[in-house]
Amino acid sequence: MSQTTPTGPVGPQLPGGIRHQMVLWLNQVGVLQPLLEQLHLRETVSTALEAAHGEETTVVESGRLVEVLVLNRLMAPRPLYRVGEWLQGSVLAHRLGVDPAQVNDARLGRLLDALDGVNATIWPQLVAQALGVGGSDLAAVYYDITSFYFAGAYADVPEITYGYSRDRRPDTQQVEVGLTVTATDGLPLAYRVLAGNTADATTPVDNLHLLQTLVAQAAPDTPFPLVISDRAMLSLATLAAYEAAGVRYLGPLPDSALTSALLERAAATDWMAHPLRYRPARDRRIPPDRPAASGVKAAEEGAKLEAEEGVYYGVRLSVELPLPAVGTTPARTLTRPALVVKSTRKAALDATHRQTLLTRLEASLSDLASKLNRGRYRRRATVEARLATLLAAAGTARVRRFLTVQLSGTDDQLRLQIERDVAALAQAATRDGLYALVTNDEGLDAEAMLTQTKGRDRIEKRIGIFKGPLAVRPMFVEKITRIRAMVFICLVALLVYTLLEQRAWHAGLGVTGRKVLERFAVCNAVLTTFADGTTLLLAAPFSAWQQEFAVPLAVPDPNHWLVPLNPLPS
Repeated sequence: MSQTTPTGPVGPQLPGGIRHQMVLWLNQVGVLQPLLEQLHLRETVSTALEAAHGEETTVVESGRLVEVLVLNRLMAPRPLYRVGEWLQGSVLAHRLGVDPAQVNDARLGRLLDALDGVNATIWPQLVAQALGVGGSDLAAVYYDITSFYFAGAYADVPEITYGYSRDRRPDTQQVEVGLTVTATDGLPLAYRVLAGNTADATTPVDNLHLLQTLVAQAAPDTPFPLVISDRAMLSLATLAAYEAAGVRYLGPLPDSALTSALLERAAATDWMAHPLRYRPARDRRIPPDRPAASGVKAAEEGAKLEAEEGVYYGVRLSVELPLPAVGTTPARTLTRPALVVKSTRKAALDATHRQTLLTRLEASLSDLASKLNRGRYRRRATVEARLATLLAAAGTARVRRFLTVQLSGTDDQLRLQIERDVAALAQAATRDGLYALVTNDEGLDAEAMLTQTKGRDRIEKRIGIFKGPLAVRPMFVEKITRIRAMVFICLVALLVYTLLEQRAWHAGLGVTGRKVLERFAVCNAVLTTFADGTTLLLAAPFSAWQQEFAVPLAVPDPNHWLVPLNPLPS
């Protein structure tokens, strides 16, 4: 917000012939601008657009506008029509030589249209620069899909449609984004904008081709990484494609007869003989003042602690994968390493969930039994219809087999018997907490298979940043070209965010990128205009609190970013 000190008889006189002063915000520019320059974002965008659309002729250079949009996502996301307003009170207009009045939604819309045609050229160059700057490890990557929803009608955009909503908004239309990030630090690598009804299992092969192209462009001398994904992504068709391409993979086997047979083989394992060292970060703690116990109490407390803190066991087996034909590769059966994992926390959750569903079904059946031979439940046909509805209700499929339900008698003399199948319940309990991982990398031992799979929260956190602080939605654009370009802008912002977080880790700060941005959220500069028309722009120094981050991150003095770039012709 600008602040002007009044002059004349109605206000105080400023010393030294000062006409007026204006406060401009600097905020996180000092920590973000160096990263944008290291990525060569401005030059890369301008070069690509000039090559695609001819010599740059716009008043505001496209590369500088893209910088403005990326910084806006990182600092204070705004709709396109409010970006100029946001820019007006900042030092960015001075630094970049951009007139805020020229940063309107019409110009930004045209920029997005132009960007959509060159994203595939720009993105690999930015990733290559990011890999060089941050030194990310490409040994392994995570792949996942997210979605974001739209309000309103989009009849002319087929990509925006109804589908499985990860935002729990099945009432809204959406698009999906497939994203691959590095396993060590979550640096975004490859991405695709997908139709909102795209099934997860149909995407991994196309994503593989995209990732192969990107690695060849951005890191041609680097071995292709291990691809880690969730169970929805590892169908037999996907595994066949990975095997045919010679790509290493790792992840949970989806529910199938093959997986059930593998879990059945492992169910009788003496799990205590196969402990794994992995613990979730939140569980790597035992209260130091926990009193010691002995005997039965010690065993009970030990079991409770295991369930609370999540202890893992694993037995390594092999699994025969009946893979379908892929291209010129015929159908074949391959034997691959598998790890059957038992999680004590998952075992407790499985048992509780089964008991909850079973109790709920029994309560519904008992309620029906109490109404027999009265009112409309005097007729057997009515009771059979109601019974079929209860047994087909959502959630009952998992527990229906644990009950024996028998309706006997004729009209007005009906009887409903409900009995638990104790043997089936005991059998099911042996599989509580079990799941299977599969890989074709013989070099991964049991510990590495579990640890690397569990690291998938890295991509989940990156998706959280993408949809949270960077605010990929709401998106006030209607054309698919502009939607894809805005996703590109948000992912460039995520790239910069990840580099910032890398710097914080390397500096020993041990904080997230969000914490760094919060630390520098209030930095100002004062623009002073003197009576002779000359001006002076001077930034306030970092506070002692900000210096705690500025020193280890080697953030330059704020005044460093007040020197304008070469001004553009007006």
